[in-house]
Amino acid sequence: MKISNKDLVCALIEAGLKQNDATLFVKAVFDTIKEGLETSGRVKINGLGTFRLIDVVERDSVNVNTKKHIIIPAHKRIKFVADKDLQAKVNAEYADLQVEMLDPIEKTWIEKLKIKIFK
Repeated sequence: MKISNKDLVCALIEAGLKQNDATLFVKAVFDTIKEGLETSGRVKINGLGTFRLIDVVERDSVNVNTKKHIIIPAHKRIKFVADKDLQAKVNAEYADLQVEMLDPIEKTWIEKLKIKIFK
């Protein structure tokens, strides 16, 4: 699901804020995150998560359209890590799943299928 600034403003209006106040609030939140990243490189919002600036090193690549070799310059990127409580809410329906280790000696279902097909 993609949410725009306008969607956030509309949600705040539905919650009882006036349109101008809702617009100013959304702008202030994003401006605060931007300023925090510019000054300290890290912004933590309790209940939501942490935004961090990370350095990406220069690397070689190929332009897929022209097949020419290019160098992507070093730059900064924003990384977001969700708060543990938010992660738990999102993953709650999968909390009961158990990891089952397969016996490495036993053939996988794909191998068994290949054997049946090629016999």
